[in-house]
Amino acid sequence: MSLREWLCISTNKFGLNLDTLKTISSGRYVDKGGPANMYGGDYVKTELTRLGIKCNGETSNYLLVDLINSTKRDQVVAFLKSNQIYVKGNYIIENPVKIYPGTNFLIEEDSHIIFKNKVIAKGTVDNPIIFKKKNNTSKAWGTVALLGQKTSGSEFSHIFMDGGSGGNYNQIYFTSMFSLHNTRNIKIEKIKLINHSDYDDMIHVIYCENVLIDKAELINAFGDAIDIDLSKNITIINSKFTNATNDSIDFMESEALVDSSVIVGSGDKGISIGENSNILIHNSIFKKNNIALAVKDKSIAKVLHTNFENNEIQLNAYSKNWQYGGGGSAFIYRSYFKGKNNLLNSSEKSNLLIDDTTIVGEINIIGKNISINNVDFHDT
Repeated sequence: MSLREWLCISTNKFGLNLDTLKTISSGRYVDKGGPANMYGGDYVKTELTRLGIKCNGETSNYLLVDLINSTKRDQVVAFLKSNQIYVKGNYIIENPVKIYPGTNFLIEEDSHIIFKNKVIAKGTVDNPIIFKKKNNTSKAWGTVALLGQKTSGSEFSHIFMDGGSGGNYNQIYFTSMFSLHNTRNIKIEKIKLINHSDYDDMIHVIYCENVLIDKAELINAFGDAIDIDLSKNITIINSKFTNATNDSIDFMESEALVDSSVIVGSGDKGISIGENSNILIHNSIFKKNNIALAVKDKSIAKVLHTNFENNEIQLNAYSKNWQYGGGGSAFIYRSYFKGKNNLLNSSEKSNLLIDDTTIVGEINIIGKNISINNVDFHDT
């Protein structure tokens, strides 16, 4: 190699770990990690040219970079270690990928990141993984999506998403800024989403199984905070939902557990359970929502050790879609209601059972099939 060194750099900087750079001969290195075609060779070449480093060759997935001296090598390494990834258009990741702490995705308007294989994205408290607009004046970016069964087993932790919306990709309509579509065994922990716009949901889970959402914080959703459709064994735990414009959590034909979570200020429903869903709610708080809990269309809600505080309507069971042939059923055990006017509503073909529970304030019962047993009533 004479006096020159060469570096073989993947045209994809995304997920690159410098620990995978391996000396193979005379100062030559090869990047063994990271999927191809995420970051784009044109961008890498542009950045290296800006550093004054010449790219001497190219394959479909790699650039050969001429390193004249150790200073130039240091510049390349610094570039590879930089944590800014610019996303324009649809970035499709076909291979398994690992995203490292401190990675920042700066996403342009209407651009999407579509994962089609397993993702391990684990930030830290000090170095979260961030998805946000390229700049503060930009319009909303689209979606980050897990698409298909090959993404099964993906894990996300310490994630921050800001300024997304939704969009279309290959005739798939994504209604949210974070989308889980036809996958299973997904773990999402310590995620925060803000400034969602334009589309229905912050998070949309559809055709999924075995999904854990732990310590999520969703603030000011444009529509629903989380929409879960046609999915089973979904767990939402230790999470907080604040000021969703519509519903904080919306279930359709799904089975799920909501545990140890707080739902505040929903413009429509705290939790909406519909279309033959079966949901267990435990140790949670509904506070200052328009409707705390709505159950409809042959759905069942079982609620234990949960507080209903100052919601306009505490419980509502009814029929909306005639195709399901009935209303909703809610069973409330060992829980607590507090309000100036605790409104409980059950329409025809629906029923409410409240047992071993405390109700503070006036109670207003509308409809039939409402059973109240072993309840302590208090004026204040």
